[in-house]
Amino acid sequence: MLNLLKVLVRSVRPLEQQRFQKLMQAHHYLGALPKISETLWYVATFADQWVAQLSFSATALKCSVRDRWIGWDFRHQYDRLKLVTNNSRFLILPDLHFQIWPLVFYRCAIRDCRRIVRRASLIKLRNPVSPVGL
Repeated sequence: MLNLLKVLVRSVRPLEQQRFQKLMQAHHYLGALPKISETLWYVATFADQWVAQLSFSATALKCSVRDRWIGWDFRHQYDRLKLVTNNSRFLILPDLHFQIWPLVFYRCAIRDCRRIVRRASLIKLRNPVSPVGL
């Protein structure tokens, strides 16, 4: 039986980055991405086994669809880009594949992102926009 309380989502440690990249290259249909600019890598573990990986990257400078949807005008766009992140990769590893993993993983990663941002005193996130309805 799957005990969700035993799922741990944490940042990838420096010594684990090569493993993260190797698994992403082997199992994600787009392959691995190098760390460019600001990047956050997460791993979900269950019973000390890696079960999922998630990568967030700095957002694109220009994306007209995103900017229209958010409602930014050109004047505010560049000041606010630091408030947006891009989910660049999400991988559920093939060994333990449950339909619940995406929901659990995103919830934990969002909670960790909030903690990181608060600690850095950049912004207080009260109700971030979530494409998966979390």
